[in-house]
Amino acid sequence: MGDVVKINGEYVTDAIGFVYDGCHKIYLVFNDDDVATAKSYGYDEVYPMSKLYETFRDSCPLRFIQAFGDYHDVVRQGEDAVFEFADGKRRKIKC
Repeated sequence: MGDVVKINGEYVTDAIGFVYDGCHKIYLVFNDDDVATAKSYGYDEVYPMSKLYETFRDSCPLRFIQAFGDYHDVVRQGEDAVFEFADGKRRKIKC
């Protein structure tokens, strides 16, 4: 699908990747400090943004996306998500 540029109208191009609990918690990471903190919480792998859409689509219905660090909601739990990609495509995932 490619790199995600926006989610629900919010630019996410500053994210260097994301961590995922294997169920429904997805956190965008923005720098090495975020990665180090995420790893200290038990997140072993940082996934590339090119895998974010598929990960969100295939995750548990309780899914959400938050920005690591300030933990603001990018996609709230139970909210539909519109992904916009670098190639101009858009995909919506209904909750």
